[in-house]
Amino acid sequence: MMKKKKLHKTLLALMLVFIPPYFLVFTEEGNRVSDNAILWLFGQESLALNLAEADSSFTENQVREVFADLEWQCGAVQSPFGQTACNASIASFNDLPARYVVMYFANDRLKAIKLGYREQYHNALLRQLLDTLGQPGNAGSAASDAPDADKVLQWNTGKGRVVVKKTLGEAEQPALLWLGSAQ
Repeated sequence: MMKKKKLHKTLLALMLVFIPPYFLVFTEEGNRVSDNAILWLFGQESLALNLAEADSSFTENQVREVFADLEWQCGAVQSPFGQTACNASIASFNDLPARYVVMYFANDRLKAIKLGYREQYHNALLRQLLDTLGQPGNAGSAASDAPDADKVLQWNTGKGRVVVKKTLGEAEQPALLWLGSAQ
């Protein structure tokens, strides 16, 4: 009986030693958790953004106040999204490791948001969008003259559209776009 008890304790100790590293190294969720922890340790800020609540009525000052922890770099740009852009490096977007956020303004109103995320989290981002925004519409139904439209997913939030590619090609930049409604 004593040998069996010792064997159980040994097995339990081995599980306690090996399961956490296995989780952190070999599972997608573990990779996300460890990547976020490392990015946080290096001092990068996280962005919590409810895309369903993003609105074209937001001004540049309001955005900078709400996300005051980010180190914004703002300036004039030539863009179809607006005349001003503010960008910041970020560690994560809604708990998914990310790289940057760019917010575009026209006449001091938010017109578009571009979020650059880490490619290995593309499927996790799609699952998060499905959970928070529901089923996407197919961009192909809105733009039949665009040959690649069936490769793009879009969600209408009532205040704008969230657009992301279904799959990423080798040289494609992983990015999510929020496009504000015309007012």
